[in-house]
Amino acid sequence: AAKPFLPLPLQVADAGSSQASATSGTPESSSHFKEGVGNATALGKDIVGPGFLEQAGIKRFSVCFGDDAEANPGILRFDPPVAANPLKSVGTMHWGLDFRGVSIGDSKSRLGFCKKEDMPPSQQTPCGAIPDQVHSMIE
Repeated sequence: AAKPFLPLPLQVADAGSSQASATSGTPESSSHFKEGVGNATALGKDIVGPGFLEQAGIKRFSVCFGDDAEANPGILRFDPPVAANPLKSVGTMHWGLDFRGVSIGDSKSRLGFCKKEDMPPSQQTPCGAIPDQVHSMIE
């Protein structure tokens, strides 16, 4: 029987206005792989092992979110060039981004949430975001 693939924790890189790239982590290189973390459960059984990206030899991927499913559905690239200013993944169960607010156009307004001064000591970031464009497309 085929073994299910596990998602790997990722480091997001080159997250621009509509593009995010990522590098896959491994148990040796990622802080996400700690005892009790990094296991998935399927049908009540723990699944431990290399995920799809590791098994396929993919070190990085890039996701460009399209704004029109017909004309511009977006693109997923494997092993794109290394990004100059990568964003680090935060959290332990998903690959996610440090999120501190949003901007619309040239607006300089501050939001009343996701402020560092309101962050509990146990958190790495005030808020987080989990980009999830591809997940719903792979079923």
